[in-house]
Amino acid sequence: MFQCLRQRKRQKQKPQPLWEKIQGWVRLIMDFITCVYLVLMTVVMPLYFRDGYTHIATDKADFCARVSISVFRLQLPLLAVYLAGVLTAFLRRNKKSPARAVWLEQLGKIRKRVTLTDIFMGVYGAALVLSYLCSDYKEDALWGAVNGWYMGFMPQLMLVAAYFLIAKCWKPRRAFFYLMLSVSAAVFLLGYLNRFGFYPVKMKLSSPGFISTIGNINWYCGYLVTVLFAGAASVWRGGGRLWQKVLLYGYVLLGFATLTTQGSMSGIVALGAVLSVLLVMSAGHGGRMCRFWAVAALLSAACLFTWLLRGAAPDRINLEDKIIDLLTTGGLPVIMTIVSLLLMALFYILEKKGIYPRKCMTILAKIYVTIMSCAVVLFIILTAVNTKYPGSLGRLSEYPAFTFSYCWGSNRGATWRAGLMCFSEQDIVHKLTGVGPDAMSAYIYQDGSEGLLQMLNQVFGPNLRLTNTHNEWLTVLVDTGILGLIGFGGAMVTAMAAFFRKSGESGKAASGGGSGGFCSVCCACGFSLLAYTVNNMFSFQQTVSLTTMIAILGMGMAFLRAEGSTE
Repeated sequence: MFQCLRQRKRQKQKPQPLWEKIQGWVRLIMDFITCVYLVLMTVVMPLYFRDGYTHIATDKADFCARVSISVFRLQLPLLAVYLAGVLTAFLRRNKKSPARAVWLEQLGKIRKRVTLTDIFMGVYGAALVLSYLCSDYKEDALWGAVNGWYMGFMPQLMLVAAYFLIAKCWKPRRAFFYLMLSVSAAVFLLGYLNRFGFYPVKMKLSSPGFISTIGNINWYCGYLVTVLFAGAASVWRGGGRLWQKVLLYGYVLLGFATLTTQGSMSGIVALGAVLSVLLVMSAGHGGRMCRFWAVAALLSAACLFTWLLRGAAPDRINLEDKIIDLLTTGGLPVIMTIVSLLLMALFYILEKKGIYPRKCMTILAKIYVTIMSCAVVLFIILTAVNTKYPGSLGRLSEYPAFTFSYCWGSNRGATWRAGLMCFSEQDIVHKLTGVGPDAMSAYIYQDGSEGLLQMLNQVFGPNLRLTNTHNEWLTVLVDTGILGLIGFGGAMVTAMAAFFRKSGESGKAASGGGSGGFCSVCCACGFSLLAYTVNNMFSFQQTVSLTTMIAILGMGMAFLRAEGSTE
């Protein structure tokens, strides 16, 4: 026994090899650089501008490019040194073992660490390379800065690399995630104040079409929903100390206030989708159902506060539309607040008394899903019928939503048709690889068919150029082809599935604690991706929201890795 203890003591005192020390130092440095990257992209970039709104899109794209290039110049040599250290350690440990068995074992370990999301992101990265190499518009596709939204080959490839850097090399820390929420609160506050004509930060060329430090209202909406619903999901998950809950509730209240007044309809669609998913996922747990209605109460309170503000200063708001008026005027805000508070109190009492009707609520949730699914299918059928046979729906035919024309959905009918025409006009190679990253505009105005150009000229006039389809997945299909869509769409779907699966775990996670403290953050990441995806079904990729989404996706996968999940 004493001999074994002496042997263990000698083993503990054995000096660590120099190459192992170097490997550890390299890993620490890589983690530090990744932390700096996350801070620059999620904290500095949303606030960054140089000359107001004059060229804010270029400013932010240039900032992201400079940061990414600098980071990868530092990380690539470090990664090479680290991998060389890993290979050296592997060979030293197994120099006496059979080579085939050792390599097979190592490949098995690597396979376990590779997630489906990793595979699809790798496919998307490869699709970007193929798309650029096969593109006839390489000058336009390289950065995408000529006619597009700076979403060309280099920016997107760097974002794919950033995903792997964060997901695989970053030591997950919740503080970085909540720091992003803190900064977004400042962005939201400026956006809400701007909507009422207050500009604490003076912005050159300010107008109702530009908002906060983000820029165009579509840019702002994309960023807003991507970050806001991480906070809303955190409220829904519960847990935390009292002061944390107060800050989180205040954050979500502020976010809902600016969401309901920012002016982009795609954000309202994302709101409806996220609330529907939250409602269905709440059905089997009384505490979650209570917290769902707490989220609804925060939305109602935001609408009610804006209702009071507009009543006190009716001429201050500088952008009005039907949705803003519906949510912030009349009796709806009052009704929403009363109903949500009553239901929150009801489910709180039922849960506390242990009589929450789980089976009944689960059945109602299934009925709700069925009704909503049927409603969507019915809407599509009625729209198709009314479009082919105008006036066949009686009074419904008078509503523009039931006629799919070029003007449908703020000209989404024209932009979606243009995207489908672009794709159908490609040969088999370019159907697979696309016309080039962010090169849709180059194709249309250099080689597009006469019918396509005539349609766009009819809808938008000769002075406006269409750069994307206002549908992210359709734009990805046109720009990077079927391979790009498989990679991008697969990464989003598998990541959301993994995050929601983690958030649905029972036991401690069900009550909001989460194993290792990361379940709640994984849930927040899942709802961020859901909101981003739904919003971009009616919008487009751009620097702020896509960069933020990639950062959240990478952080979420790192949190899953820390939780021991391989999904």
